[in-house]
Amino acid sequence: MPKRHHPFPLQSKRWLKAGFFVAFLLVVAACGGGGGDSGPPAEDNVSITGRMDDGSGDAPVRNALCRYVDESGTELHADITNAAGVFQLVIPPDTRGQIVCSPLNVPDLVLTTFSSTVGFAAGSTIEDENVTPATTVVADIIRQENPTDPESRKAELLNDIVFNRDANLAIVVALSERLYAALFDREINTSF
Repeated sequence: MPKRHHPFPLQSKRWLKAGFFVAFLLVVAACGGGGGDSGPPAEDNVSITGRMDDGSGDAPVRNALCRYVDESGTELHADITNAAGVFQLVIPPDTRGQIVCSPLNVPDLVLTTFSSTVGFAAGSTIEDENVTPATTVVADIIRQENPTDPESRKAELLNDIVFNRDANLAIVVALSERLYAALFDREINTSF
């Protein structure tokens, strides 16, 4: 009797990985993504909305996992960006941490931003908490400096970038944006 060959060799790690990835995408699609899930109640928390972008300003990163991780390393909420790169997270008041976003197809290519609900009342909303290569540079500086008022330091650094007040910072941000865009476009899954 001739031996039959299965048309799809399931023992192949590549097929298994692809199968798991497709299953994960189907679950994410069923959940809707980009605009919140059935996370913590918004009335008891602060709602944070933002957009993940590759740094060019016109290239949203869709289907990215965005998580809020507090200062102790605890993940408080997560969402998947929609087609416009928009996410929504619901976080307790008086919390400091980072929003950590990574595209589902290249999960090691992570961008971050420092984010804080300190001073915001339950039920309020923080808008435009964007995640880009520039905000990743700012978050890294805040992590290294550990300032007593990280909210003010973030505002200062972002203003320095926008108004080109610090030539060295401008160079680092420009290089970060180019590098991230190149890695993302080529789907190179590496730490950023």
